[in-house]
Amino acid sequence: MSFSSSIKEELTGVKLKTRDEKKSALSAATHMIGNLSIVSGRKRVTYVSESPHASRYISLLATSLYSVQAEEIMRQQQTLNKNRGFVLRLSGEGVYALLKDTGTILSFGETAILPELVDDDKKRRAFFKGAFIASGFISNPQKNYHLDFVARDEAFAQEFCELLNIYDLNAKLSSRKGNFVIYLKESEKISSFLALIGASGALMELENIRIVKDIRNNANRAINCDAANITKSVNTALRQIDDIGVIRREIGLDALPQQLKEAAEARLSNQDATLSELGEMLGISKSGLNHRLKKLESLALELKIQKGEV
Repeated sequence: MSFSSSIKEELTGVKLKTRDEKKSALSAATHMIGNLSIVSGRKRVTYVSESPHASRYISLLATSLYSVQAEEIMRQQQTLNKNRGFVLRLSGEGVYALLKDTGTILSFGETAILPELVDDDKKRRAFFKGAFIASGFISNPQKNYHLDFVARDEAFAQEFCELLNIYDLNAKLSSRKGNFVIYLKESEKISSFLALIGASGALMELENIRIVKDIRNNANRAINCDAANITKSVNTALRQIDDIGVIRREIGLDALPQQLKEAAEARLSNQDATLSELGEMLGISKSGLNHRLKKLESLALELKIQKGEV
């Protein structure tokens, strides 16, 4: 499963609490991948996506809000190197209300996005969540940092970009094959976006990858240092950070005694620091800090054993 797919799977498991939030998420998804058609005089909205999570999520949102019937279809692409297509068709008397309330296909206002759908923080977060599930993509962070959304309408794309930048995400806009791409390139901004939409698992994974990459990059830049000592220090730091990551994931750092919590946070905040440097920051000796880190290592091992990972 790709990194993007795992995020979408995670997000679909977190339910939106209010009707307004659901409308905001459905509006974003419909703007991104919804299409209106009229069959035998009746309106129908069709959503086409490469993600089964998008199809199911939109179906649940729509049927919980409106009197519509949902039909999900899996369609195999005919060309090579293409993913399967997932089609969702919504029909019924509630289609008109859906389009009107979400300000999508039947919107005649001055803005592409209805202001009442994004006028507070919770609604905006829901809007971002719906947009990502429908049309978002994040590259494998092991390779590079890139997040984007593909939109069909330029006015919508511009307004969506502006919404993202309310949160200082440095979102940019470009065009690609007749569509409009809203994208983020900085790892810190991508992490902030994942936090906004509630993808806590993906956020932790990205942060761990970023920490390891930063450590390795710092090690590569230190070419004039003793290679053996650098390797030893980096491997030790990586192991310590991995141990702290296990503890953070399983019980949270707040569950630690204060001295161990301080040691864990100091290591995470200063990935390339030596034990002596970390000890000076905390006002303790190198041996004292090493003792605390050994306790964290032992705790992480116990948690791994409990999870059957060792």
